[in-house]
Amino acid sequence: MKRIPIIPVCVLLMRFSYVSILTLFFFSCSADQNQFKEFDSIAWKKDYKACSGQRLAMKKDFEQIKSKLKGLDQMEIIDVLGKPDFQRLEDRHMKSYLYFLEPASTCTTGKADAKTIVVRFNSVDRVFEIIYEQGTSF
Repeated sequence: MKRIPIIPVCVLLMRFSYVSILTLFFFSCSADQNQFKEFDSIAWKKDYKACSGQRLAMKKDFEQIKSKLKGLDQMEIIDVLGKPDFQRLEDRHMKSYLYFLEPASTCTTGKADAKTIVVRFNSVDRVFEIIYEQGTSF
């Protein structure tokens, strides 16, 4: 008769703890949506390049979450604001995401000097500055 190996309890607990830690890590990697409840991320994301004009109407809501965005990483910003309309690489491994507030020049009602929001990331991919620009240098 073959013996079935019995896995010691401590080995099972170690495996369970590894799985628990990994699960906790993956869930902590995204922005806490409760801290952005006053901001309609879905509407912002749907208004790509601000062609429908929703983003400009949401500027006041954006101002309420602007300070909470500082310190977030790129994936957390994408969770809240969606993929950027443009991005640029800067010196020293820094990058910027650009989101239009007014319709971009590629929209039917767009203009070349549309207002934009620039989210700047430092070399460790954390937001350190959010500024408004008139027009784009992309």
